[in-house]
Amino acid sequence: MILNNYELFRIEGDCYISDRILKNLNKQQSKSEKSKTAVETRWLLSDFDKNFEDIFGKKPVLSSDEIEALKKYSQQISDLREKLPDLLYTLKGLKFETDTKFVPSANWLLKGNNLLRLYNGEFGKLKHKLTEKEIAEQKKLQEEKEAELNKPSELEMQAERISSKADALDFIVGQYRGKSIPMNSGKIFLIPTLKDLAKKFDITNAEIIERHKEIEE
Repeated sequence: MILNNYELFRIEGDCYISDRILKNLNKQQSKSEKSKTAVETRWLLSDFDKNFEDIFGKKPVLSSDEIEALKKYSQQISDLREKLPDLLYTLKGLKFETDTKFVPSANWLLKGNNLLRLYNGEFGKLKHKLTEKEIAEQKKLQEEKEAELNKPSELEMQAERISSKADALDFIVGQYRGKSIPMNSGKIFLIPTLKDLAKKFDITNAEIIERHKEIEE
């Protein structure tokens, strides 16, 4: 009787439908969607402000129309929030030969269709704004590269272990076994490691030449 006699439901086939419940559900869904949109808008504006201040050194001042334009772009560009650093970084370096007085700004970016044009590369390829993580990774790679370059060679490590003049002399001459010692006008030209070793043990050019002759004979 409740289902059929009090007009609480309408019957479609085997289904009982409550229009009042459907109306309430639609209201809840609409409210939820509006709430979700509001949260997404706040996050978008927060990201825009943060990235703009990071790149330009000041916060942007946006009108209500410009905020609406930014919301519109977020619907057109699925990865807008991720691309904001690159977009704003590219905007800062933007120049026009036909407009020498052009000053990059958030207001210009959100005017007309400029943001979408910038995103699509109409003003040149987007420049990548390095994240803190990427900067740290690059710094680490640079430090590793410098450490590798500054790492002692095998020859340098062998030279470090020599503790007597006789051993140092044999080590120097041994690097030229079977070949001539580089000389010009009677002056010997040693590579830095051997030159430092000769200096450390007060080894003269004459001693090197003499010892080289002995070994080669």
